[in-house]
Amino acid sequence: MAEEEEKQAIDDTAEEPQVPPQAPPPITTAEESRDKQWPALLLYVLIALLIAVLVVFGGRWIYHKFSEKTPTTTAPAGNAPAKPGSATESQPNDSTTAPPTTSGTQTPSGSTTTTPDTGPGNIVAIFVGAGLAAAGLHFIYQLRRDARQL
Repeated sequence: MAEEEEKQAIDDTAEEPQVPPQAPPPITTAEESRDKQWPALLLYVLIALLIAVLVVFGGRWIYHKFSEKTPTTTAPAGNAPAKPGSATESQPNDSTTAPPTTSGTQTPSGSTTTTPDTGPGNIVAIFVGAGLAAAGLHFIYQLRRDARQL
């Protein structure tokens, strides 16, 4: 019986297939991981642009909300309609008098217009200044952090 048990033990081990050891996962290169980062990078850029547009238009809306409702326009002296019986009608047209000059820009029709200062330029300047200040502070922080790690 000892022989039978020994044969059965040998048969049991012979029937079990030997499993090869598991191979470690393949090492990925930097190129493969960069390919997977493009969608996330594109999403981050689009979100940053959306936030920048919202900041600019939000600042513009706030500026217009708190600034005066109607812009004040002054008619240039040369374009004001003459009232009947006014002093300008009684004066003779002399070629020695010069026409009044204005500081506005001349349009092709001869009338003057001025561009109002609406303020979005100031908002953009603040936004750019804050961005540059944040970039500078981040650069200084990274330099100090890298110096501590050495």
